[in-house]
Amino acid sequence: MSHSTEPTMTAAAQDNDAIRSPMRDFWQAFIQNQLALVSGGFILLLVLVAAFSPLVSPF
Repeated sequence: MSHSTEPTMTAAAQDNDAIRSPMRDFWQAFIQNQLALVSGGFILLLVLVAAFSPLVSPF
């Protein structure tokens, strides 16, 4: 009996590797880039401040 020493991939792992969309590639690159994350958070903060500015400053 010979056993292979190569690791085998499960069906779920093969499916994950097979599904490569441009959006998934974008998110993986975006999450790894710290400057992009900080900039995205700052833009989100600006959008939230603009959206809720009538509540903060009613005058």
